[in-house]
Amino acid sequence: MYIEDTHGLFYQDVVRSLKPHSQCLSIILVNTRSVLSKHLALSTIASICRPSLIMITEAWCTSEISNDSLRIDKYNLFRGDRRTGRGGGTLIYCEQSMCATQFSNPILSQLNDSIWVEIKVVRSKPILVGCVYRPPSSSREYDNMLSNIFNVTANLPFSYKIIGGDFNLPEVSWSSLRGPQRYDNLINSIVTGGWTQHINSPTRSANILDLIFTNNITPSTVHVGHEFPGSDHRIVVCSFDIFPETKRRDEAGQIPMRLYTHADWDLYQHLIRCSNWDSYFSNQSLDAILNNFYQNINSIHDVIAPEKILNFRFPQSDYIPTSFRRSLRKHSIKYYRYHDLSSLIAITSLLSRIEELRNIGLRNKEMQAIHAPHNSGEIAKLFKSRLMNSKTPYPKIIYLDGIAYENNEAICELFSKHFARLYTLENDEVVDFPRKTDECLSDIIFTTHEIDKAVANLKLSNTTGPDGISSVLLKKGGNDMSLLLLKLYSISLSDGTYPNCWKKSYIVPIHKYGPIADINNYRPINITSVVSRVMEKIVKTQIIQYLLSNDLLSPSQYGFLSRRSCITCHLDYFDYITQSIDNGRSVTTLFLDVSKAFDKVPHIRLLTKLQSYGITGNLHKWISSFLTEREQLVKINHQLSSSKPITSGVIQGSVLGPILFLLFINDIVSVIKYGKPYLFADDLKIVYDYGYGDMSVESKIQQDLNDLGDWSEKWQLTFNPDKCGITHLGRWKPIMCLYMYGKLLSKLNTVTDLGITYSDLSFSDHANKVVSDCKRLTGFVLRNFYTQEARLAIYRTCIRPKLEYCALLFSNLRTVDRKKIESVQRFLTKRIIGFDQQVEYVDRCVRLKLEPLWLRRVKCNLFLLFKVIRKHCYSNSSITWENIKSYQLRNHDYLVKVATHRKSIRANFFTIKYCTLWNQLPPEIRCCENPDGFKRSLERHFNMSTLARLKDHNCW
Repeated sequence: MYIEDTHGLFYQDVVRSLKPHSQCLSIILVNTRSVLSKHLALSTIASICRPSLIMITEAWCTSEISNDSLRIDKYNLFRGDRRTGRGGGTLIYCEQSMCATQFSNPILSQLNDSIWVEIKVVRSKPILVGCVYRPPSSSREYDNMLSNIFNVTANLPFSYKIIGGDFNLPEVSWSSLRGPQRYDNLINSIVTGGWTQHINSPTRSANILDLIFTNNITPSTVHVGHEFPGSDHRIVVCSFDIFPETKRRDEAGQIPMRLYTHADWDLYQHLIRCSNWDSYFSNQSLDAILNNFYQNINSIHDVIAPEKILNFRFPQSDYIPTSFRRSLRKHSIKYYRYHDLSSLIAITSLLSRIEELRNIGLRNKEMQAIHAPHNSGEIAKLFKSRLMNSKTPYPKIIYLDGIAYENNEAICELFSKHFARLYTLENDEVVDFPRKTDECLSDIIFTTHEIDKAVANLKLSNTTGPDGISSVLLKKGGNDMSLLLLKLYSISLSDGTYPNCWKKSYIVPIHKYGPIADINNYRPINITSVVSRVMEKIVKTQIIQYLLSNDLLSPSQYGFLSRRSCITCHLDYFDYITQSIDNGRSVTTLFLDVSKAFDKVPHIRLLTKLQSYGITGNLHKWISSFLTEREQLVKINHQLSSSKPITSGVIQGSVLGPILFLLFINDIVSVIKYGKPYLFADDLKIVYDYGYGDMSVESKIQQDLNDLGDWSEKWQLTFNPDKCGITHLGRWKPIMCLYMYGKLLSKLNTVTDLGITYSDLSFSDHANKVVSDCKRLTGFVLRNFYTQEARLAIYRTCIRPKLEYCALLFSNLRTVDRKKIESVQRFLTKRIIGFDQQVEYVDRCVRLKLEPLWLRRVKCNLFLLFKVIRKHCYSNSSITWENIKSYQLRNHDYLVKVATHRKSIRANFFTIKYCTLWNQLPPEIRCCENPDGFKRSLERHFNMSTLARLKDHNCW
């Protein structure tokens, strides 16, 4: 491999200015102008010199670029990508042995193109290191913010502070600290904050652009070297006489684990059949049955997959094979000692070969996922594993009240206490709830058929719950397993006792949004016993059948119920709104948020409501046992916290929890007198329509809010006024002052509701957001996946569903927005086929076995309409069959009524546009009653050769 002489001098210069593998803090600062193209040179520097920190400006990284494509062996990566637009961005590579974590601060995080890292040092407080890129065209507002950053950072409680980066301030004289007047605030902040700038030699042409600022510390050496290969900026190298604290290599904990690679499942079924179950079937004591069940299953488990104590180590970034690592070390030492150019060539060649092997491995993984039996799940897993955010499923550091917690044990305890605070204690007030039905459900019928069906629906997994049983043991147990579970479930229900061994659950913290180090940005998910989940599934199914058959669930509830979904909720809600606006009325929608709804349900009040809905006897007693005396333990990386009691809530992650919550909140719609409510689990919106100039609507809405407040106080389930709001649609938008708990509700200019973002009924906000997200994901796929099959599979599985979510609203989109959505697939097909090939979009779709998105929307919406009119899904929309006169021709059978309409908002809506299209379908398609038959008929009718039938496809 050929290396230019100037590049050889560059590496020699860096080696001379640094003491490789020194324990003091050493920093390299460089403007790369695209780090991807300079990754090999950076890896070479890291291999030879081992600096403590490598600070990069103008990294040009976006969310399309994965951490895998940027990583350097034995370094941790911290990213400060530019949030909007191209270019810019900063990176900091920290040597893996240092105790370094990303520092989160609300003021520092406002500065675009910056990243901040906290590093522990020996016998001192931690130091703060920041990397900043200031664009040449920065505004005065940006410079004022930068000035504030220097002021804030100077006052932070760190022993030393270091800020490096490309500041693009050639007009400032750093020796005299003078410059143009527009930089006076910045220079004053640097002076008054006690900052010192240490670069006095030009770093780009004759200008000093790349700077190192320090506070309370002076570098021992500072050197401006040669230009970085491929960049017009010189590299900056400096060292400090401070010693970063080195962390112990992640401790190898000993954990019990079972290896199922060579498990004999035929032997497992045979042992279950031959074990002594006499006392199990003859005994009527639940405790004795449970002991016998777990004792036998665990004994058999030990035979087919013995438990072994394995040394567990948290994964490192050691992706370089041992032989290559040894060669790299040998040539790095040789180059450092003798400056032998052949060693530098060998290092570069080795790193290139390592990258090739890595790419081959990634291609092999893609092909394995594509050819897996359940390839859609494997493809989704592969896609998620390569996304940038999937690298840190659990936080390595958590901040609470300004204190950092780092080790797993402390973090587990912190989460445990935090989640325990979410629960409430129920007051002693006796609350009456009127009987809702004369019917009752007091028992559950368990059969081997129902148990086999529930077990078959379990995901095949080796992960165990708190009782040590995994789903694979139930699924591989054969017919005998269902007989064992039948006995266990029957005794449990007849006793009205939920076993204590099932009441323990592991809590997994799931990050929702915001900084990963903020504990308030996590929600708890319970991992419960898989044996319990099978029983809960059967109980839940029969409870729902009982509730629906007796019409006990509110028709306004769309969550957690079969045949109801976000889509049907949106259909009914927007059908009602567009109909009201079409009739010349205005619409106000009230969006209400229940605070921590699932965690705060009071148990006694819930049990009271269950009884009023006719759930009595052993079933009521069993549910009471299910809810009470539970405990939780937080589990992170095989570390368990101490147990905490669960005093309220319906157990997020359980099977039975959602239906219990629906029953608890079911009567909330009865207190709403003037509005039309729409519920999706705990998400409540209420619609009020009124004529022009109707001044009474405000008092009506306030009355409903007052009644809802009284309901929440009575049932101890409070709303969060800060997350509630109102929107107005229609030609008259009155100014309203509405209050909940004495707080003024805000007016929402843009609403995000059940995955749809909108400010008006053109839904342009939703289209722009979806297109932006999907273009980013498409770019990520094209950059990080290498085979055509994988790219197409991931597009179909993970990206296209986002483009097609809630397609019923797309007919209201403007033509330009529909073209934007189609452009995502246009771009993907063009990239895969190649820009050099002049192939039309439809032909590209045919070649890649894709359909245009607009055509898929037509089919999808017609199928939704079919399900609505054939009652395969639940909807309160205005769609009805047309009344057909007996003398009309047969061709007019199975027509739907197209409602009269005046305005384009209503004319373009799903219930008008697709009812019109439905009536144009051939009678043999309209008369289909079977969903699969209807789909096949649509496929034949709307095939790629008949696209001309819908010439103006932009309207779809």
